[in-house]
Amino acid sequence: MEIGMSTSSHGRLLRRPEVYFTCEQALTACAQGGFPVINLDFIEYSKPGQPMRAVGWEDWCRRQRETADRLGLEVSYAHAPFYAWRPDQPEGDALYEELIRRSIRGAGILGVTQMVFHPGSAGDENGYSRRASLERNLRFYRRYGALCAQEGILPCIENMMAFSDGQPKYGASVEELLELYEALGEGFGICWDFGHAHMAGIDSCGALREIGKRLCMLHLNDNFGEHDDHLAPCFGTIDWTPVMQTLREIGFKGDLVFENFTFFDGLPESLRVSAMKLCYAVGCYLRGLMEGEGEVFSGAAVS
Repeated sequence: MEIGMSTSSHGRLLRRPEVYFTCEQALTACAQGGFPVINLDFIEYSKPGQPMRAVGWEDWCRRQRETADRLGLEVSYAHAPFYAWRPDQPEGDALYEELIRRSIRGAGILGVTQMVFHPGSAGDENGYSRRASLERNLRFYRRYGALCAQEGILPCIENMMAFSDGQPKYGASVEELLELYEALGEGFGICWDFGHAHMAGIDSCGALREIGKRLCMLHLNDNFGEHDDHLAPCFGTIDWTPVMQTLREIGFKGDLVFENFTFFDGLPESLRVSAMKLCYAVGCYLRGLMEGEGEVFSGAAVS
């Protein structure tokens, strides 16, 4: 089991809205922080003015592969671009479809083995509809699942949380997540985002037991139960000890992949590698909990 970091953690500087660092710089910072495994975030690099929208996007992906190889990094994971349609949005956006296609092809160039896609939400004349959401997601995932299969990539469905305006969001519940997974059949996996679950008030331990062997990927991040803060684990209010013990209980064999870009966004450049090293140390601590080692708090400190 390795500890991975998302390239989005080295994206913005001093909370500026634009992507400040290049992907090559992000890969370098992750390597300097000690992370051997990378989750390449195509969300960031598919925004206006970014390389996945440029003519030479395939060459750009090859350069990232060369950089990762030079640094000794495994780009095992990727995150597909946004995406998530709301109940009032029509189906079929040519730009979005092309960016998804490019990201899947780019992930193949990079050697990615698992790629996360967010489920979307659809509606009918009465607003949000679970049935319409399932049907639309099936069309979405089957289409892109076929492209992933051509690249040797396992597409993974990620759990969601409610929209900020309180509207339901398909895939926020374990029931919906498994409903979509079972309807799709073989060739898919599930990614569990702990921050999304915490915001939705879902018990991750119970959810992980329900998901069981269908769990293929993790997004480790923390918050205070109110906003999708994407903090580093142990910097919010998630209790990580039972979470890690549950992962051991269900026999999870994947990597611990961090997705905590907001934790880094306000830092100056001079502190970012130090923060990366801290996150890697947190990852080692969590891995120790999973393996039955390290500190466990149960009312009194023990070793």
